[in-house]
Amino acid sequence: MVVLLCVLVLSIALQLTAAFLAIRLIRVTGWKSPWLLIAGAAVLMTVRRMVSLSQYSTWESRPPGFTAELIALSISALLVFGIALLDRHFRAAKQALLELDSHADQMRQAQKMEALGQLAAGVAHDMNNLLTVIFGS
Repeated sequence: MVVLLCVLVLSIALQLTAAFLAIRLIRVTGWKSPWLLIAGAAVLMTVRRMVSLSQYSTWESRPPGFTAELIALSISALLVFGIALLDRHFRAAKQALLELDSHADQMRQAQKMEALGQLAAGVAHDMNNLLTVIFGS
């Protein structure tokens, strides 16, 4: 009985964690619909587990099957780990894009400086040619 209660409570905690992580991914990816659907599914699974927990703890019905609850716990754990991996992937991709933008800005600045240097060299060369004509070498 205690083990089954622990499995139910752990399953609830994992499902709430999955919902939280899915909602957090909205900020990272900017995609609302898919993550809200996943978070909604995790919350519904949480509600289902909470109903099982309340029925089991108040003896309103016979206890849920231990195997079924272990399967639900496994699904919850896989959901949390999958979303956590996606979170890490999307954060790394976002960081890479920010670094790429930074490097592109640096490249544009370097190209501007190179163009300015070539312009200055051309003006100096032309001035040197004019001074050579004026003063005679």
